[in-house]
Amino acid sequence: AFVLRISPSGDDKVSVALAENQLIIGWSKAEGLLESSLSWVTFRSIISTTYYSKADSLRKAGAASGHMWRFIRAMSVGDLVVVPHGAKFYVAEIQSDASYDSALISDDTAYRRNVVWLNDKKPIKREFAKSALISRMKIQGTSADATDLLADIKECLDVAVKNEKPTFQADLQARLVIKLD
Repeated sequence: AFVLRISPSGDDKVSVALAENQLIIGWSKAEGLLESSLSWVTFRSIISTTYYSKADSLRKAGAASGHMWRFIRAMSVGDLVVVPHGAKFYVAEIQSDASYDSALISDDTAYRRNVVWLNDKKPIKREFAKSALISRMKIQGTSADATDLLADIKECLDVAVKNEKPTFQADLQARLVIKLD
């Protein structure tokens, strides 16, 4: 499972992603990243040359490359992806490998993955999530691994379908009981 912000170039593209049943990430001018034979160094070099050629270090290129590597290489068909959006979030299940559409470079949305949006494409209020998932959705970067929160994500989907609201108090109480046992 993963968390992914869909705002390439700082532009909110969640409505586009929902309408087109896709996940979207930026760095579209960095062509050729889908080539499976690329090493990490070459992969990062493409992003560095394309976006950060005047940077003093590889820090920004490394961070961007990490997000792109996760999107292209680490995510797999069947994985769940949480997409934070304001006070709510969406959950999608990945249906395809990453693809690249050069016609979408100007929108910075060329890199994509087909998905099925769960919960009938309806947003889920953050308050339905447990504290660990809420915390993970506050990531500063574009993406994060959330495999350790897979059970929480599935539970959150179940709670959203039933329209039940787990309270912070109930979550805290459950954690305390586990710690005391």
